Amino acid sequence: MGVLRNLHFALRSLLRTPGYALAATLTIALGIGATTAMFTVVNAVVLRPLPFPGSERVLRLCETNPAVDRFCVASAPNVADWARQARTLEAAGVARNEMFVMRHDGRSVSVRGAIASPGFFATLGLTPASGRLFVEDDLDAGRNQVVIVSHAFWLQRLGADRNAVGEIIVLDDRQVRVVGVLPAEAFIPEPASVDVWKPLTASIDDTSNRSWRGFVALGRAVPGESRSAVLAELDTVRARLADAYPASNRDWGLRAMPLRDAIAGPVGPTLWAFLGAAILLWLIACANVGSLLMMRTTGRSREFAVRRALGAGRRRLASQLFAESFIVALIGGAAGLAAAAVATRALLRQAPPNVPRLDEVSVDLTVAGFALGAAMIAAAVFAAAAVRRAMRDSGTELAGGARLTAGPPARSRQTIVVLQTAMAFVLVVGAGLLTRGFVRLIAWEPGFDRTGVVVSWLVAPTGSQQTAAAAVGALERAREAVAAVPGVVRVGLGSAGPLFGGVETGKLVVEGAGATTSEAVVNWHDVDRHYFSALGRRLVRGRDFADSDVRESVSVAVVNQTLARRVFGGLDPLGRRISVDGHASQIVGVVSDVRPSRPDADVDSEVFWPIRQYPRLGAYIVARVETDNAVEPVMRAAIQRAVPDIQMGAVRSLDALFDRTLVTPRFSLLLIGTFAVCAVVLAGVGLYGVVAYGVSSRTRELGVRIALGATPSALMASLLWQSVGLAGRGIALGLVAALVAGRFVAGMLYGVPAHDGLTIAAAVVGFALVTLAAAVQPARRVTRLDPITALRAD
Repeated sequence: MGVLRNLHFALRSLLRTPGYALAATLTIALGIGATTAMFTVVNAVVLRPLPFPGSERVLRLCETNPAVDRFCVASAPNVADWARQARTLEAAGVARNEMFVMRHDGRSVSVRGAIASPGFFATLGLTPASGRLFVEDDLDAGRNQVVIVSHAFWLQRLGADRNAVGEIIVLDDRQVRVVGVLPAEAFIPEPASVDVWKPLTASIDDTSNRSWRGFVALGRAVPGESRSAVLAELDTVRARLADAYPASNRDWGLRAMPLRDAIAGPVGPTLWAFLGAAILLWLIACANVGSLLMMRTTGRSREFAVRRALGAGRRRLASQLFAESFIVALIGGAAGLAAAAVATRALLRQAPPNVPRLDEVSVDLTVAGFALGAAMIAAAVFAAAAVRRAMRDSGTELAGGARLTAGPPARSRQTIVVLQTAMAFVLVVGAGLLTRGFVRLIAWEPGFDRTGVVVSWLVAPTGSQQTAAAAVGALERAREAVAAVPGVVRVGLGSAGPLFGGVETGKLVVEGAGATTSEAVVNWHDVDRHYFSALGRRLVRGRDFADSDVRESVSVAVVNQTLARRVFGGLDPLGRRISVDGHASQIVGVVSDVRPSRPDADVDSEVFWPIRQYPRLGAYIVARVETDNAVEPVMRAAIQRAVPDIQMGAVRSLDALFDRTLVTPRFSLLLIGTFAVCAVVLAGVGLYGVVAYGVSSRTRELGVRIALGATPSALMASLLWQSVGLAGRGIALGLVAALVAGRFVAGMLYGVPAHDGLTIAAAVVGFALVTLAAAVQPARRVTRLDPITALRAD
């Protein structure tokens, strides 16, 4: 009954001051809503266990080498040996993406596919919805014409046939038998969005395949074994394999990480940084409510003194204030949770595609508990501060009568304003740094005119893939068909390029003396003789590739300016012989660099080989067109007429691809900018409240000073100077915090230093203007103060 009576009385007390109740509730809702929305995303992406049993024991396994330090790769035979020899591993397996062509309804369609070993599915703890998964016998040549299909493929391509297991489908002109269907909830993070799985086509017992490291590798630890124990044993096995197979394993190391951390990748630290920014906003909101509560408590000091004189004890007054704080916090927390649900949906709409597990983001019981906990913490802090203030003031109120100054309460409110300003300054500096980085990012100039450049990928028809020359011939016929399309200026073929395509890396060896090799790793590509002109890259020295550069002729290469400078210095690179991962060639030309889209990144060293000497089954087609409007259907029709059954991807402009790279930094800027604006508003409101309350509580003092000769303008200047002093202390404290916090967001700044002087100076000036704007209006009340009225004030 006592609790209910306290809550009822507290609610009546709050209803008598609706302005305070509304302001406090909305401020708490803002802080909790922003923080809870960010926690919702962090919880789903970083904290929540992966959705399959024993996920905490699954590790991403990577073989390490300076040539592939940007990738996590592994060799299938090596992983098979780890699984056989390491007692700390319960299972291990590999998989990799493949593109299959399926005959369906009389036409060829592309199918998102992958190849995998049986241990890959065992590591993820998968069980089929029907049929079976792969077994070791499926890896044997002649027995591997079986497939497993996804639930979506079963629905869309197999008509949800319950007798689909055993059905024959045609992939890459070969009949294969469906042996299993995966469940709809199957969680496979990488390779992702796979429709058809085939067993590993390259025997894991063939030592010639040991150097092929294009696989994702997973391992499941035995229950009770730590990651460090698994890694230690795997390193022992790795050393044995290096001795047994020195040609392929000598220079390779090993690392292992929890699969959940590998999935989050670089997104994890970024999300933690944003959650930290949201928590700063929550703290600023709490400080604002605390300041409001202390001003309200100070204004009620006579009420509390009378109640104590009539017999109310400390416990009774304390329970009353706690009840009021908890009502405000609970209502604000509930409103904040509702706001978080709306904000989370907005976050998901704006989130970049590289954020994993977005489909798992939801406001669940964990998130609700977080919001409730944040509200309860805020309520406890508010109530404790209010009780302390009430107990101190009520004991002297009746005896002391009217006071000339605000006294200790003013110092507490000023401290809160300083802390608010410091936290808001950190957010403003962060927003400024991200803004400067974003401006640098959108100013990217690659070194050629990217306007009017469109790209798409091509995969040669399965019938032409029997020989490399036939596959390249099909790709070249497609190129010629596009070149004949009206409006197409130039068109070429290449394995990769700026903003599109994959990157192949290898170790560079320079033959002969005189070279100054400053790095051993280079990017390599295979292109046709039209590629550089289509993209707009200038030939600086030597010659371009020619139709005569075929497999039977001398192997040739073109290098970019950066490689020529780093490796050969002032020497002439033309005619020099180089080798990348054993592929030897003679340099015949030097082409201009392409500056990376990230302004803080260095230009890579690049080697190009002619596509006729280094053929592939697929390539990117690069076209420079007069206008990219409606060019896709015309290009697609021309290619299909020239090369039936060729597989072609979507046509995208280079500008559109560049815009995709801006999604993540734009999202980061939107988040931190929103937090910063809210923080500045809250800090400004807090400063306004301190000055306004200071003027009202010091009315008698100010009247005495005016009566004794002080001018209103001098008193106004004094109040403004006091406000500037508070803001200055907050800015100084915030500057130190911003310099410390800058280390955690350095990766998002795109070449802008975390201690950038221009950004900090702009933030200081901005805060000075906010301070004056917040303090001028309440300070002007002094100029309208009547000394006689002020002297009569109690």
